[in-house]
Amino acid sequence: MKTLLHINKHAKAFSNKTEIPTDLSLYIHWPYCEFKCNFCNFNKYVDINSPNSKVESSILKEIQHRLRKERDRRIKSIYFGGGTPSLSSPRFVSEVINLVSKMCILPSDTEITLETNPTLVEIEKMKSFHFAGINRCSIGIQSFKDSILSWMGRDHTGRDAVQAIETARKIFNTGVTYDLIYGVPNQTTESFKKELEYALSLSSYHLSIYQLTVEFGTRLHKDIKAGSIKLPDVDTLADMYETAFEVSKNQGVNRYEVSNYAKGSNLEGKHNRHYWEGGDYIGVGPGSHSRYTISDDPGNGKISTINIRDPKSYMESVATVNHAIAKRVDISSRDELEELIVFGLRTIYGVKNSSIDRITNGRKSLKNIFGLETVQRYIDDGYLEWVLNESDNQTTRSNLKLEGKIPNALVPTNKGMQVIDTITLELISTLQYP
Repeated sequence: MKTLLHINKHAKAFSNKTEIPTDLSLYIHWPYCEFKCNFCNFNKYVDINSPNSKVESSILKEIQHRLRKERDRRIKSIYFGGGTPSLSSPRFVSEVINLVSKMCILPSDTEITLETNPTLVEIEKMKSFHFAGINRCSIGIQSFKDSILSWMGRDHTGRDAVQAIETARKIFNTGVTYDLIYGVPNQTTESFKKELEYALSLSSYHLSIYQLTVEFGTRLHKDIKAGSIKLPDVDTLADMYETAFEVSKNQGVNRYEVSNYAKGSNLEGKHNRHYWEGGDYIGVGPGSHSRYTISDDPGNGKISTINIRDPKSYMESVATVNHAIAKRVDISSRDELEELIVFGLRTIYGVKNSSIDRITNGRKSLKNIFGLETVQRYIDDGYLEWVLNESDNQTTRSNLKLEGKIPNALVPTNKGMQVIDTITLELISTLQYP
C-alpha cells in the first residue's frame, strides 16, 4: 500500500528556528465505539467485530517509530482518547506506558488520562487500568437527564452516570473529570442550572461544559435542517454560559479555559493546557494529529502531521512503512503565533510575553506584536487586561496604558471570554509579524 504524503514546500520561508522544547505530550487515538451519538463527527467507527489486537499492535509499532528520535524528551502527558479507548485492554495501556518509558523520560507525575463511557466504568476493569498506569479518568457524561441522553442517542442513563462518577472517584480520587453539554432542544437556563448544581454535588474536581455544536453531516444537522427540532436561541445560550460560570464559581470551581473548570490549579488538565500553550505533541492512531519540533531538521522547524483516518488503511500503512502520516505541513512562525493567540486567549493565562519572545526569537514582544490601538480598545471596554507584574503567585492586572512597560501577559476578562473568538480574529488581523 502506498502512503499519501503531502508536503507544503512554501511554508518553510517563515519557519520557526528554535531549540527543541523538552516537554512532549502523547495522544493515542482509539477509533472504535459501541455506538455513535447524534451530534458526533469525530473519527470513530462502530464495529462489533473490531480487530482490537491488530489496532493495538499497530499503535505500539507507530509509537516506537515516532518516538525513536525523541529520547531526550520529557513526557508531559499521555492521553488515551477516541472513540472509546476503555474498549481496549489494561494490558495494552500498560504496554504503551512501558514502551514510552523506555524511549523517553517519563516522570512519576506525568498525567495519564483514559476516556471512557459511563457503562464501561466497572470497578474491577477500572482498577486494572489504574494498576496499568492510568491516573486520570475522563467520563463522557453529557447529561444526567434520561430524556436528553435518549435524544442524544447515548446508551447510558442518568443513574449510570452517577454510578460511574462514584466508582471513578473510589479508584482515581481527584483524578476524575467529566463533560456536560448545554444548549440541547427544549432546555431552559433554569433546568441547566439545576443539572449543573447536581453534577457539582457529585464531583467538582474537574469538568468540561460545552455548548452543543451542530456539525455538518450529523443526524443533528439533518434534523435541524428538516425543522424537526429547535435549539435554544442565542440569548438563552449566552445566559446558560454565564450561569455555568456563576454556579461553578459559587462551588469553588473556577473556569480556567472557555469550557473547562477545576477546583484548584493543581487539578487543571495538563494535557490540554500543553496544547493551548503551544507545546509539542505527537498523536498516534487513526486520524490523529501532531504538532512538534522535529529533531532531525537542521533548523529545528515545527511541523504538523495528520494520520490516515480509516483504521484498516492505517494498519496497512503502519505494517508497510511503520507510520501512517497522510499529510505533513511545515508550521511557520506566523502560524504558530496565530495558534498561540487563538488558544492562549481562551484561557485565564492568556498570551504570555515569554511565548512571543520564543517564537519570534526576541524580535517582538506583546507591546509591539499587535496593533496597540485595537488592544487598548478591548482593554478600555473591559474585555482584556494586561498582566504587568507576576511573582509568588501574586498577579497585578492593569487596564492602564503601558507607557514604557512590557507586560507579562495579555489575558481575557470574564466578559471577554464570552466573545473571545471575535476578539482573537481581530487581533490576528493586526499582527505585525513577520
